[in-house]
Amino acid sequence: MSDILLTFVGLFLLLVAGEGLVRGAVTVARSLRVSELVIGLTLVGAMTSAPELMVSVSAAIEGVPDMALGNVVGSNITNLLLVVGVAALLRPLDVTRSLLLHDGVINFTAAALLAGLAVHGTIERWHGAVLVLCLLWYLWQTYRREKPQHRQSLHEKEARDLERPKMPVWLAVLLTIGGVAGLVIGAALLVKGGTGLARSLGVSEAVIGLSLIALGTSLPELATSMIAAWRGHTQVALGNVFGSCIFNTLGIVGIAAGAVPLPVAAELAGRDVWVMVAVSALVPLSMAVGGPIGRGRGALYLAAYGVYVWVLFSGS
Repeated sequence: MSDILLTFVGLFLLLVAGEGLVRGAVTVARSLRVSELVIGLTLVGAMTSAPELMVSVSAAIEGVPDMALGNVVGSNITNLLLVVGVAALLRPLDVTRSLLLHDGVINFTAAALLAGLAVHGTIERWHGAVLVLCLLWYLWQTYRREKPQHRQSLHEKEARDLERPKMPVWLAVLLTIGGVAGLVIGAALLVKGGTGLARSLGVSEAVIGLSLIALGTSLPELATSMIAAWRGHTQVALGNVFGSCIFNTLGIVGIAAGAVPLPVAAELAGRDVWVMVAVSALVPLSMAVGGPIGRGRGALYLAAYGVYVWVLFSGS
């Protein structure tokens, strides 16, 4: 099977399996009377990042750390420029000051923390443990912030939408198990195909991880934010982006580094992690200063993403 076919089959399996896993797990959790807040903060938030998780962990274990870290950094850049840009073209994006100061600032802080670790040269196992602890702290703080105000979290709305139509518990269990299996197989195929594709194109695994694989694993976030923006739920559209980036940076890098220490390629440490930090600051700052992100700014974000991808391949 050719590398291109392996790559696209892997991407397809990740998308289908990720959708099945989220739908099945949310239904199972509801049948066990798990609270909607817990479902929103853990199951839906974490599982929409499941494709990135499986790809990065598989790449780390298989000895392709550049692809593991490049996938996370590239996914965050894709979320903040491409996903936000496309959503803004559909409808101007605005959020509450509370979400901007909480999730936006935490996302920037997490990106800066990862950049600092990347400069160190290797993300060690204990670094991974610290990142996971930071994620748990974020979830706890979000739980405390949401619960007293009796508000639906952004991810709760996703969970409620995903629950419809209701399905039998046995089918939900099968979907969950099948989703996990599909993610494992899809991630393995994607890493194998992406590695072969990088070699055949004469580019590094990091570039493939930052571009093609990052775009593929960000498709669930793109679809969710587009639908949310189209329906006028701009809080969900941006909250989905911030939450996904935080899970990627803290959870996925933390788990991958916990499995195998991740050496950081010079190109990642010298350029791409800093691009991630810059765009993590750009979105909340532009909203704090300039208000809602309209179509004009959305088009600029898309142009910036196009320039970034061009630089990736022209410099490889």
